[in-house]
Amino acid sequence: MRYKIEIRSIWEFGQRKDENGNPHQEDSLFPAHGKSQPEDRVFILCDGMGGHAAGEVASATVCEAMSKSLLPQKEVYSDKDIATAVTDAYDTLDTIDSHSEGKSKMGTTMTCLVLHEGGATIAHMGDSRVYHIRPGKEREDTKILFQTRDHSLVNDLVAIGEITPEEAKTHPRKNVITRALQPHVENRQRADVKTTVDVKPGDWFYLCSDGMLEQMDDSTIRFIFSEATGDIDSKVEMLTQATRENRDNHTAFLIHILEVEDPIHVKEEPSDVLPPLMGTIEDDPQTTRKNDLDEDKSTEIDLTSEDTNNSGLHEKHAINPIIRLRIIGLLLLAIVIVFSGVYFAKTFFTKPAEKEEPAKTEQKIEKRKPRKKSPAPKQTPKKEVIQKEIAEKEYKIDSLQKMSGEEITAQIAALKSDTNKLNKQLQQILAQEEDE
Repeated sequence: MRYKIEIRSIWEFGQRKDENGNPHQEDSLFPAHGKSQPEDRVFILCDGMGGHAAGEVASATVCEAMSKSLLPQKEVYSDKDIATAVTDAYDTLDTIDSHSEGKSKMGTTMTCLVLHEGGATIAHMGDSRVYHIRPGKEREDTKILFQTRDHSLVNDLVAIGEITPEEAKTHPRKNVITRALQPHVENRQRADVKTTVDVKPGDWFYLCSDGMLEQMDDSTIRFIFSEATGDIDSKVEMLTQATRENRDNHTAFLIHILEVEDPIHVKEEPSDVLPPLMGTIEDDPQTTRKNDLDEDKSTEIDLTSEDTNNSGLHEKHAINPIIRLRIIGLLLLAIVIVFSGVYFAKTFFTKPAEKEEPAKTEQKIEKRKPRKKSPAPKQTPKKEVIQKEIAEKEYKIDSLQKMSGEEITAQIAALKSDTNKLNKQLQQILAQEEDE
């Protein structure tokens, strides 16, 4: 696949100021703002964090290191090429970070787009985003084919059902992200990587920092990138005006696909990625920070979960493991209750049928009658009670023998013993009746 494209970038300070009250920028772009050319195929956007002295250093360092790793341009890029570029960025951060005051907590998000003959490869870490948009005439006809999923605490909470998307927008920790590039971390975090070959003339790739999204939702993005809003310069103007009052630095690349030669015709399944939310950071034993413009304070960045365990907060979301265990436990408990109820009902509440067993016993005993041929004596009340108990116990023995287990075996033995004693008592009564 070969492309003809046009590119524009946005690089705004927002309301962010340094300690002297001057506009301060911690976002970085490669190619630098205003320096891109139609021949460029590698685009990197980073949103730095860690304070005035360090955020801009981290973002610029990652842009430079990854661009050196990915250039000169190759015909086809693999996921391994992206992983190598991320590793080079980590190595460079380790080298430049002296653990001096102000720089020891620096870090940065990262988004990357590489256009090559094998398709369009997208990589990201943190809460900066990449959108792949296919425009229609109006907002309703414009589709977001793909968007990266923020590595953020609130996004994970929404995914497991702890909070709603609306609650996430005002959550007190909505700026906490769960993945970023930082120096001197024990377990380096990986970038999410996706390659698509579903690239057509007219498509847009939109890379942006979270500052662009302070007052903008997906519906607004679909409107701006529809055909109704005009050419690329008109879209840049609309985005710039819409974000003019934003508090944070806001940076973006707009890449318009004009032509595609030798497209790859592969049917792709639609993405099932959850819609990302405004993201945020939490992932280092040392807390990393983004400046709070109103109070000149900072938002915590705690990357502990990712440093100690690569799965961290950002992994798995299909189902909360705790909820899964609770469901399994309830199912097992229900099964045990049902089987226990059936067993006790059969054993203790079902009346045995007064059938052949007692009669057969009588017949067998009557056959042993010696001497007298007189009619069998009338049964005494005690005799009837014993015969009924024998029938009940024999019924229980039959029921228990169909089951298994040490406790059941012991119960069978006890019932057999009781039955034998009752039979002996019955024989004594019959013998007394014959003597009479």
